[in-house]
Amino acid sequence: MEAVDVHEWQDIRFHVDGREFGADRYDGPGPRGNNGPLDIGRACEGEDVRPLTVTVAEVRLWSTAPDAARLGTPVSPHDRGLAAHWRFEENAGNAASDATGSHPARLRGARWVRNPDPRGSSFRLYRNGTPVACDPLANAEFTDVGDRQLTLGARLKHGRGGQAYSGVLEDVRIWRTARTHKQVLDNLFTRLTGEKQDLIAYWPFDDVSTRTATRPTRPRSSS
Repeated sequence: MEAVDVHEWQDIRFHVDGREFGADRYDGPGPRGNNGPLDIGRACEGEDVRPLTVTVAEVRLWSTAPDAARLGTPVSPHDRGLAAHWRFEENAGNAASDATGSHPARLRGARWVRNPDPRGSSFRLYRNGTPVACDPLANAEFTDVGDRQLTLGARLKHGRGGQAYSGVLEDVRIWRTARTHKQVLDNLFTRLTGEKQDLIAYWPFDDVSTRTATRPTRPRSSS
């Protein structure tokens, strides 16, 4: 058998908003594993540290290269090849949970800010504790949501209400962080009595709360 020369390389491709932004080929020595931590958001060369000065809304780490069509689309923690997925929805602290449950991240020198991407947070609708399927909105529909204020039961645009909600609101709770399905079911048909951490606003629509425009929650500073 004649000797066969094997030449290996790595293709590196950058995508911005779903479009390929640039590509390069690396044919140097292969990657070498070690026991050191994985740094994301900074590059170190000797004593020179170069941090990434942008807003990071989400990080996905794959063990296999995903198709370009899948970039930015919703993923499941059990998707094949997904090694880690950080959504940064904690809004406080110096740690970020991994959706796959394998690699919690430790944050150093980071500052929590609002996510500039309106699609950065997932939307789940429950009816009596049961998940309800929802159709995704087109990008153009994010730009015309009405007046910049919170409106319940209708859509306010130019000071005038429209698209009124046809139903009954038993109470309304607004949380700083997303609630799990179990947390939703725990007090679905009862008044909220405890566990008010991260509760921004709570309207039970009883006699006391509807006398004046009150918000019966303690004030909290935003992150």
